[in-house]
Amino acid sequence: MSIPAHERLLDLIIALAQSRAPMTRAQIRRQVNGYTQDDGDARTNAAFERMFERDKETLKELGIPLVTVHGTGHYDDIRYQIDLEEYTLPDVQFSAAELGVLAVASHVWDGSVLARQARRGLTKLQGATLVPAETGFSPAVRLHEPDAALPDLIDAITARHVVTFTYAAASTGAQTQRHVEPWQLTVKDQGWYLRGWDRDREAGREFRLSRITSRVKLQDLPFTGPAPQVVDDETDHEIARLAILPGAAALLRARGQHTGAHGDRDVIELPVADLTSFAGEIATYGAAVVALEPARLRELVTRKLRALARPGEGDQ
Repeated sequence: MSIPAHERLLDLIIALAQSRAPMTRAQIRRQVNGYTQDDGDARTNAAFERMFERDKETLKELGIPLVTVHGTGHYDDIRYQIDLEEYTLPDVQFSAAELGVLAVASHVWDGSVLARQARRGLTKLQGATLVPAETGFSPAVRLHEPDAALPDLIDAITARHVVTFTYAAASTGAQTQRHVEPWQLTVKDQGWYLRGWDRDREAGREFRLSRITSRVKLQDLPFTGPAPQVVDDETDHEIARLAILPGAAALLRARGQHTGAHGDRDVIELPVADLTSFAGEIATYGAAVVALEPARLRELVTRKLRALARPGEGDQ
């Protein structure tokens, strides 16, 4: 079973940092999980060399002081080690206000596949400071769609792997196969976005993770696009019109604008970046909120409610 790129990098850092003497490539290959072992096959050896060279570049990009020691001058005698004096960080100290900001940021991961790591990291940071965190109300940042693609995309960005996936267009829902050189992951409009170079369109693009409809596949292919740059936003906000019962859906009311009445209901308009994700949110209000426009939003909400009424049939 293959080892994820981030686990291999961590294992490499531990091996180089704990070794008493600089390590040869052969020693690194034997001790670090994730590298193919030497079986005498030239293709296997070439694959290891490419992977190790990428990992070295990644360590340098992360600011980890990797030292190369040249021995006799022979290629096999080149050794590597991490300079611990340069690598060691000073004691971390946070004020109560700074810990509060970190606590709010950690809520982004609530309900995600990385929630446990986020909570563990915050706990360690709180233990590293002498200033107690203030207790009380902490506003939370909530993301509405699942993030099953996150681990694979993080691995792809770390290892600089091209990714392929099926993507649904925001306006029509039409699905197309996309080939992307991933640059970074960002959060906005209460959702996760991937920024990268779209090979099919030969341009920088932004993809909302909730509209990725297939598993993300990593391809060991070299990047051919330009360096990361400001991406043309692929997302077009649509105006949703909702009919809400008096006194209901306070959060929706706060995010939108009251524009009139629809029978005994208030009409609220608000911009929406992703209709599919928003439809799931609307469905949770049941009969208290009715989607008026656009027509696709009404269709998606109806589909969600039917799936809830007949769970055995699934949400098609």
